Amino acid sequence: MLIAPVYPPAIAFEPPVGTPHVLSLETASLAELMSVPAAWEIVVKHLPSLKLITGTSMIKPHLRNFTVPSLSPFMPDAKPEVYAAVDGELARLPPVEEPVR
Repeated sequence: MLIAPVYPPAIAFEPPVGTPHVLSLETASLAELMSVPAAWEIVVKHLPSLKLITGTSMIKPHLRNFTVPSLSPFMPDAKPEVYAAVDGELARLPPVEEPVR
């Protein structure tokens, strides 16, 4: 017979709260960028090949795992000066809440 401990329920559960942050190509996943329409518009304006790449069936399940720089070998328009321009425009957007997972 297995005897396992019994834990009482939590008295008061406080759900986690997201923290506001500025989007950046280095820190935001593709899924997070795509969830903010203004941010995704900026990204696709500078990196149009990304729209095609993110629409492929191989990438779609992994959008939360990839950042834009992680896909740079597949984008001919991915250059440091383009990334800097995108990050500059993203910094002007209002901070977004961190998604609670």
